[in-house]
Amino acid sequence: MESTTNKSNDALFNRLLQLKADTDLEFIKEFLESAPKQLQEDFTLLSQSIREGNSAKRVFHAHKLKGLLLTIGADAAAALSMKLEGFAGGNDDTELQSLLSELEAELKELLVTLDRIAPKLIDP
Repeated sequence: MESTTNKSNDALFNRLLQLKADTDLEFIKEFLESAPKQLQEDFTLLSQSIREGNSAKRVFHAHKLKGLLLTIGADAAAALSMKLEGFAGGNDDTELQSLLSELEAELKELLVTLDRIAPKLIDP
């Protein structure tokens, strides 16, 4: 039986492979170089907005992060961002912190995966 992680990694790889097919090698190289940094920046901004209690910024940053995650096919992390986006306008700080912690763990795993599969996508 295939693990959920392997299925997620395969889905991510396949989505990025499709993105490469829809664009070109130069684009995918630039995208794979910039995506990890953008993911980290977006997560940091989301975390800050949660700490500050700024619901408008929380919604914005959760939505932005969700969009990038969906683009690259990181479905599990995107689902967490979607949940965060839903809770971001409210006052349930406990749920926000819990979701943020889960998302942080997903992003750490995602960054390792991206680092591992990037060479497979950019080497001709």
